[in-house]
Amino acid sequence: MKFLRINHNLIIMMLVILLTVSVALSGANALAGEKVTLTDLGGRQITLEVPVKSIVLAGSSGSGNPFFTLFALLGDDAANIIVGMDQGLSRNRHWIWQKYLDRYPKLATIPDVGKPSDLNIEKIIALKPDVVMATANSYKSGKEAFDTLEKVGIPVVLNDYHSETLDAHLKSMELIGKVVGRPERTKELTDFYKTQCAVVEDRLAKASLAKPRVYVELGRDPKENANTYNKIMWGLLIPRAKGNNIAKGLLKGYGPISPEYVLKANPQVVVLTGANWAGKPNSLQLGYFAKQAEAQKRLRGFLSRPGWDRIEAVKNRRVYGIHHVLSREIWDFYPLQCFAKWFYPKLFKDLKPLDAFKEFHEKFLGVEYSGTWAVELD
Repeated sequence: MKFLRINHNLIIMMLVILLTVSVALSGANALAGEKVTLTDLGGRQITLEVPVKSIVLAGSSGSGNPFFTLFALLGDDAANIIVGMDQGLSRNRHWIWQKYLDRYPKLATIPDVGKPSDLNIEKIIALKPDVVMATANSYKSGKEAFDTLEKVGIPVVLNDYHSETLDAHLKSMELIGKVVGRPERTKELTDFYKTQCAVVEDRLAKASLAKPRVYVELGRDPKENANTYNKIMWGLLIPRAKGNNIAKGLLKGYGPISPEYVLKANPQVVVLTGANWAGKPNSLQLGYFAKQAEAQKRLRGFLSRPGWDRIEAVKNRRVYGIHHVLSREIWDFYPLQCFAKWFYPKLFKDLKPLDAFKEFHEKFLGVEYSGTWAVELD
């Protein structure tokens, strides 16, 4: 074991020397960027030259990583600036990845650098990125690897969409915008996001309404008692939309709760989250390639669960579906608006969440809107 550890360190040392020499040679004729010190969403001060020309995305590429933000800020150039990333998006978000792959075939050639708990340090060093970007959560699970990268001179910058607060989202967008040197585009993005959130939060702040009891479940299969959420993902969006989460206090983060408890809690609103998951043919499939009629059919399949005919949400046909990846991202204003409209239909009768989501695609994302991302009982 001692020999292997020494050998590993020698490999890293050799790569560092090669990287240093390469940077020195290539940088001689390069136009120097502006050296700045930034505070990332982990509260860490990072010094680097901006705008960066190459980025490695290390961890959570399918949920909270800067992937979508880079396309919102850089447009087509985002496909060129990403020189390495994890497989979270390609492995777990099939339809989203396929949509981007159809538009940007070059994404298929981006090297896999592993997940935070098992980062391929040697490969990242060999890629010579200007910066490695990761989520604050990813940093915790791969801190030793990230520390090694920083020791060899590769800056690591953390964003945080996982907290799902307005402040953390805006700071993350602004941070990424500074890294890639797009201040004007960043302001357009943050202004849009703030406006879409304010549509909900300003109106809710002025209203005095009884909070509906809400149950959110991962819609993997009508016969499977799957995860619900407390202080993570949907468990953070429910209170933002002024809903009363029936799972509050039952879980630290996520996990299943008993079907008996759900029946006893008698939720007034039920939301199933869906996506195209491998090995889950009966899931509530939503996303870029989902059809409305098929999505409604799959949503109705969950209503046949034992005892659900007695739930208030089912009796009043207040059962909905939404794409699972819409939380923890720059587009979570869309599920926030959907929740507000579903929780308080009279207060938000005029709200059209899908129009805002389509506009967001048109203005900021590199791909066109398509498919079905949210569904209601017909």
